[in-house]
Amino acid sequence: MADQVSVAEVVAILADGGEIAFLDVREIVPFGDGHPLLAANIPLSRLELSIGARVPRLDTRIVLTDGGGGEAMIAESRLGQMGYADV
Repeated sequence: MADQVSVAEVVAILADGGEIAFLDVREIVPFGDGHPLLAANIPLSRLELSIGARVPRLDTRIVLTDGGGGEAMIAESRLGQMGYADV
């Protein structure tokens, strides 16, 4: 698992043609107020319930964002415990 990546690194990941899940883990209202283009919303409160349907392969690259609230770090830990290997 990786820690934080820069905006430039995220842009490069999005542009490299590989599979990626770009997820904003904020709740729906903060997500709706503004989020990165192309980011899908899976609120932290529903992560374990929703991730399997949205990202079924455990080896999919996952980039998390949270708008600075710290939810992404919690989500990274939870996803690691669930077996996701490239967060």
